[in-house]
Amino acid sequence: MLRAPLPVNNSRKFVKEILNEGFRIDSRSLTEFRPVQIEFPGDYGVVRYTQGNTKVLVSVSAELTQPFEDRASEGMFMVTTELNPMAAPWFNQNDSFLDRIIEKAIRRSAALDLESLCVIAGKVCWRVRADVHVLEFDGNLIDAICAAVITALRHYRHPDTAIDHTTNDVRLIPTKERNPIPLNILHTPISVTFSFYHDNDELLDEDESDTTPSHICLCDATREEESFRSFFLIVTINKSKEICQMYKSGGFQLSTDAIIDCVEQSYKRAVDLTDFIETKLTEDSNLRDPEWKIKLARADNTRIAS
Repeated sequence: MLRAPLPVNNSRKFVKEILNEGFRIDSRSLTEFRPVQIEFPGDYGVVRYTQGNTKVLVSVSAELTQPFEDRASEGMFMVTTELNPMAAPWFNQNDSFLDRIIEKAIRRSAALDLESLCVIAGKVCWRVRADVHVLEFDGNLIDAICAAVITALRHYRHPDTAIDHTTNDVRLIPTKERNPIPLNILHTPISVTFSFYHDNDELLDEDESDTTPSHICLCDATREEESFRSFFLIVTINKSKEICQMYKSGGFQLSTDAIIDCVEQSYKRAVDLTDFIETKLTEDSNLRDPEWKIKLARADNTRIAS
């Protein structure tokens, strides 16, 4: 799992003291999230997602292939993450943890309808791939990647197909002849990572305990805050309050009340972020719509004439 080198003791002590007082280095509250920006710099399926100083670029592509024998009526979905050492020198390119977490959040939660990717059962299907490039890393990478991938999937369009029923050959129809087809996204899973810190010096130094000590919980931790957290909890949830996955990285036991509180905070975040994603998708769709541009130009001319 990604983890920055441990900070010096003075930094640990300073950050711990301000956390105990309910403050953070960047002046946020303990449960406050950093601002999010979503851009669509290229073709369909290309998304640049920024959360604070953490930036990721996701590019979704699709190709026709043969489905698995045991899933003859389903397509395929995979995530590959490029951990650029320029973003953080301790990244391990062979670490597949991020890919597993994102695939579990999206594929296993049935956010992407794999059956809709089937063209000819047992013979031809779409294989969708999301390539993630980490541009800058300042903590909370899992949440940023999850939101960026699901946004890119909702934004992506693939060419329509035509089937020759005599030979069962599949032909791709150029997008100039027919509008591309969006993916069938059933819901929008949002991951929220909570960082936990033991509320005393001994436990803060990585010692484990069978008891449940007092603790401090942060949302949207920065790279420095992540570097000395005791453990973290990932809650992936959608706008319908359906929990898609939960992952805890060890540490002491959490009480039922603490887990419920994390789920409630995750749900509020999912509602806000999903609404923001939908707003950005609508804005980009309008900008790509020629008829909308004509209507906008006519509206501008009307205002000038008046």
